[in-house]
Amino acid sequence: MKGKAKTLEKSKGIPCDFLPQQARIFIAGFVVGEGSIGAWIEKKSGSFRTCVNMANTEFFVMKSVKDIIGVGSLKMHTFDEKYRRRPLYLIDVERQNEQHWILEQITPYLIGIKSEKAKLLHQILTSRLANKRYITERDIRGRIKGYVGGRWSDKEKEMLQKLIDIQVIHKGKYVRNN
Repeated sequence: MKGKAKTLEKSKGIPCDFLPQQARIFIAGFVVGEGSIGAWIEKKSGSFRTCVNMANTEFFVMKSVKDIIGVGSLKMHTFDEKYRRRPLYLIDVERQNEQHWILEQITPYLIGIKSEKAKLLHQILTSRLANKRYITERDIRGRIKGYVGGRWSDKEKEMLQKLIDIQVIHKGKYVRNN
């Protein structure tokens, strides 16, 4: 995508409780139709990255989804004039602990290839969160904030490569420019 991206709202951390079932179903449907679950290897560093995101051209829709899930950053991507496209609003769940939390919520309601990818990524993140140094703190609203430290284990790298291979099989080729 050619253009510029701007962060409109950053993540506030994981809410203390689970989403209601109707919200889980809604978000799962949104991920199936307008979202992405996956992994890639950065070209420069060779390190693995994971992603869970959703996109739409309607700001109020994405703001509502962001308010429901409470995690991820809401970003706006504008395109060069020659493309004549409306701005794209993206909820990008970047932190691994937040990805784990949202996948735990929606995986039972996903269908097709996204269900398979979500189960695998959830398994990877469960392993990573269980085996790595995890630093948490609660902010003023009681939400959990934290990050994962350390390197990917060989088992995690193997599972990530399997996830990347699934993407390649179903898309023909998978390229992410960083």
